[in-house]
Amino acid sequence: MDKRMPAKSGFTMIESLFSLGIIMLMLFLALPNLHDVENFIDDQEQWRQKIYHTQLKAMISKTRTELETTGVTFNAFGNIHHAATITLDGHKCIFQLGSGRFYFE
Repeated sequence: MDKRMPAKSGFTMIESLFSLGIIMLMLFLALPNLHDVENFIDDQEQWRQKIYHTQLKAMISKTRTELETTGVTFNAFGNIHHAATITLDGHKCIFQLGSGRFYFE
């Protein structure tokens, strides 16, 4: 039988803390960029909800309803009155004719 000490393998606590510190620094530098992406998505999502709410309101009330003060109106069937491209809080929104469908660019 070999009575020698087993070989030490693995990382020391100092090496682990050093590696963890580097990972935390990289995450800390990346977080501000992720925050800007969330704001961009949140603005679009808020407008998307407003548009769907206005479209649904027009269908339920069976009357022509305007999307805030944008000039875009939905008829009683939820279809858009005319095709339009408008800017909503810096985001370009394209409304397609007839269907009430839209998308952001």
